[in-house]
Amino acid sequence: MSERTLSDASSQEGFDQWELRGHELEDLQAYVQDLLDRAICSIQTATNQASRRRARQRLQRKLSDFLTKEQYEEAMQQFKVLCETRLGYVWRVAQHMDDKSSGQPGVCYLQFNEMSLQWEHSVSVKNDSLTNCMKDSGALPQSQVEVKRDAMPLRKRQFCFTALHFQDGIKMGLSRSGGDYKDIKRLSCTVSADQLFHWPDLKRGLSMWLESHLRGYGNMTQIFWEQIRPIQHDLTNIIGFHEVMVSRDCILGILAVRSVYLLTMNRTYRQQMILDTDFLISDWYYMVYRFPFSLLVDTGWAPIVFSAWALLSQSLKQTQADLVWTDCEDVPGVGSMSSDMQEFADAPAEIWQRMLSVISNADEAMMKRCPLAFSYIAGLLSAVEENESLQKGLLDVAQHALRHYREKNNFTFANVLLSSWNVFGPLAHSALVLDEKTGLSKKKSCHLLWCPEGGTPNYLLCRCERVFSQNYRNTTICIFMVDTRRRSSLRNITSVLNARYWTLAFGVNKAYAHDYGYEIDYVNPDEATHFPKRKVGWAKIKVLINELRQRGPERCAYGVSIDTDAFIRTSEPLAAIINDYGLAENKLIMFSQEYHVETVEKGNTAFINGGFFIVRNTQEGIGLLQEWYDVPDVYQDMAHLKMENPQGLNMCWDQKMQEKYAAVTALGEPHLFTAPLGLAIRHNWFKDLRFEQEMQDILLHRLQRRYNCIVCQNVYDWDDSNNTDPGWR
Repeated sequence: MSERTLSDASSQEGFDQWELRGHELEDLQAYVQDLLDRAICSIQTATNQASRRRARQRLQRKLSDFLTKEQYEEAMQQFKVLCETRLGYVWRVAQHMDDKSSGQPGVCYLQFNEMSLQWEHSVSVKNDSLTNCMKDSGALPQSQVEVKRDAMPLRKRQFCFTALHFQDGIKMGLSRSGGDYKDIKRLSCTVSADQLFHWPDLKRGLSMWLESHLRGYGNMTQIFWEQIRPIQHDLTNIIGFHEVMVSRDCILGILAVRSVYLLTMNRTYRQQMILDTDFLISDWYYMVYRFPFSLLVDTGWAPIVFSAWALLSQSLKQTQADLVWTDCEDVPGVGSMSSDMQEFADAPAEIWQRMLSVISNADEAMMKRCPLAFSYIAGLLSAVEENESLQKGLLDVAQHALRHYREKNNFTFANVLLSSWNVFGPLAHSALVLDEKTGLSKKKSCHLLWCPEGGTPNYLLCRCERVFSQNYRNTTICIFMVDTRRRSSLRNITSVLNARYWTLAFGVNKAYAHDYGYEIDYVNPDEATHFPKRKVGWAKIKVLINELRQRGPERCAYGVSIDTDAFIRTSEPLAAIINDYGLAENKLIMFSQEYHVETVEKGNTAFINGGFFIVRNTQEGIGLLQEWYDVPDVYQDMAHLKMENPQGLNMCWDQKMQEKYAAVTALGEPHLFTAPLGLAIRHNWFKDLRFEQEMQDILLHRLQRRYNCIVCQNVYDWDDSNNTDPGWR
């Protein structure tokens, strides 16, 4: 193979030499960048040198699997640069604080100013040490530093990728204004880097549903049930999370979902959010002033954004007819015009020529006089134009005209929606026509669910790969899933299709355990025995303590706890994970690390997620669990966490156990073990229908492979459930 760099490989010749057979090179480039980002994220959140070394070694192993020597060296050079730019400055800040501060904690955090449309870098400290450090280094100008004296560090969820971009911004002394507007790949959200939502599927479903609405197709209900209903919970969660989801990776997706979300609400709520609270004001300024409309087309989000706005405008004008207005009764150079784009379908050629001439010769004064009318005309011209580049150019002209209209109050967007001109109808039609040529908004994603021959599904390259080392020793493992709800039968396809997520998760995990000879139990805990006067989450610790003691280390060398809203997605053995994270050597327990990175409190830098953990069945390991269980009884300041907080279990470890037992604790990366789109363990705390559908598909695939039969009745003999009601809820 000739020498080539990653950037050279975009040609067809380079694609052939990569020998990926059917996968686009751009997906490979995105995958390499994704691996680099995840490695940086893992190193940043690691609590010890061993964890950082493992993250680096895992990156090296994965890159060497599919890159040539030259390409591997180039990728590692990129990794080195990322380490310097994203992690180096953080280290210097810490060093400066050690030298000059009194030891009080200092925290940098991000704050988004919706009016200035910029990320503001703020500081919460008990003294000026961190502030001085940042100013001495020239990282932040005086205007960007806010000092809150005597303020405790804020507990603010800040996702790992956000933190990386934030540090990058500090290093360069620049403020982030929402992202790189030339990075089409990231803005299109083809890479679900945030590990929360599957953006390609979301985009496809929203595009199909909105198009059926706008064009009056007869399959609107079918599309809703097939494409929207399974992800409807995702839409709600994006709205709930958007204030902390500040990663630039899918900012367009967040903005698009916010608009679509209003369409799923009743008219009263919709009207209140637009007219009373001005819900979409920041979204409007982002779309009109930050992102060119032609770029929105290239990302695949244009059909969704414009269609949603067109439908919102229709709805608002129907209920608020008295608020409908127009900026120009007679458009300069055109005269009186209809606001119904359908009336232009049979318009004579001279009308179109006159509109084109007016748009071509319009000066700034004309735009300011009739901004919405000119935007409407440019949209109409774009909708009928056949040349793709001219279509996009006219979309940008429409955007330029819109920029000339702005109210002094913050109801600019509401007034545009209430304009008599159907501004967004032509824009939506043009975007849909362009999208029919490219298919960007409806691009199908990879649906590789599991790897029957071993490995872990990689949804970017749509192939199975090895995530963990193969140098491991087989061992005995007992898996426990603890839930107060009964599980239902999984004896036939009907019961599988009727089962809820806790039953399906157990079914998938049991099929996995069977492949490796692991024991697995679904335990209904007893309140008096396992969680007296506690939240039920505490029961899983007590169950492990009792069961591991009773069964002994020969039968269960390791105990695994996995929540009933999580399933094992990888086909690689747990023994490999045990080996990679040091549990076979000096570690006693391994946790999945929390997906978000909390601000530092009392010196803590690691936060666990109790949804998945592995413990060694030794006297020391069981003693560790018992001490964890006793934290609320031993420490008075932790007593309230028995009952008051559903996260009390995790918080007791974070605040009382982690520092004491850091040397024997391993933390698994969130993108592998914690997130709803985790690679090895998929922990979907959103519990949407798509999550259940995914587990149903995986379970049926696994059972078909075992029995060579899907529709046969009463053949799934491994299910020992006493509850035979398939519709049990």
